[in-house]
Formats: sequence, C-alpha cells, structure tokens
Amino acid sequence: TVFMIAAERGSLWRKRLRTVAIPLCIAFSMVTGVYVQASGWELERLGNAFHEKAQIMLQAVGSRFDSYRAVTQAIERFFASSVEVTPDEFRIFLTGVRERTPGSQALEWIARVPNGKRREFETRMRESGFPNFRIIERNADKMMVPAGDRSDYYPVTFVEPLAGNERAVG
Repeated sequence: TVFMIAAERGSLWRKRLRTVAIPLCIAFSMVTGVYVQASGWELERLGNAFHEKAQIMLQAVGSRFDSYRAVTQAIERFFASSVEVTPDEFRIFLTGVRERTPGSQALEWIARVPNGKRREFETRMRESGFPNFRIIERNADKMMVPAGDRSDYYPVTFVEPLAGNERAVG
C-alpha cells in the first residue's frame, strides 16, 4: 500500500491503487474491527468468570466466619450457663466443637479480670491445674513478663487444645 501511494504518476504501482490498495485497506479495517470486538467479548467473558469465582470465594469465607461465630457463641453460652468452668469441663465441651472450626490453631476463653481481683484470679488458676499461672504480657524486647498495673486484664484463661499452646495461657 505504501509503494502504491508513494509511486510516481503513471507507474505500475499507481495504477493498482484502486484494485489492490483500497480493498486491502478495507480488509485490514474489517479484520481490525473483528479483533477489537472479539477482544471485548473475551475481556467480558474473563470478567464474568472472575466475578463468579469471587462470589464463590466470598460465600465460602462467609460460611467459615458463620461457623466460627456459632462456635464462639456456644462457648459464651457455656460460660454464661455455668457458675464456674474448670479446664476439664472446657476441654470436654470443645471435644466435638473444634471439628467445626477447621484451620484454627486453638479455641480460647479470655476472662476479664479487674485489677482488684488479679491476685485472687491467679491463685484460683494455679489451684485449678495451672501451677505457674500468672497474667503476663510482652515487653519491648518481645519477652513475656508479668503484666503491668492497669484497671482490667484479659488473660487467656483456657485454651483447647492445651498441648502446643501452653505459652498462650495467662
């Protein structure tokens, strides 16, 4: 096409402008149009496929959160219906429950302990089967140390399974 346009008047290339170049330009334009349209359809198809997969993932995550919420509510109701829960009762209660929370490392109960009841709480926990129990926190060096003074404490009181998660208690 470039040769035909740039050719001198009267040359062989110039004479073929109407019979070759114009149909070639029309064909090129049509192929380009088909390509652009097909690309648009493919992008739309990929967008729809992505949206469908994202919806499936969203539903799966929502379902997983619902099962965790149900387990958390069951633990809360268990503590609310009991005068005092022992570590053994907590373990027995969660025996079948952990199967509904795949992917979780452990289930915990975190008590609210007012500052005035800290010593009494630590003593009670030591007597209930945690001989080294104390309310702890991480210091600036990431070391576990006795928690500083504050109005309330939120120590991990029970954890199931305990094996492998002993360091979380307190």
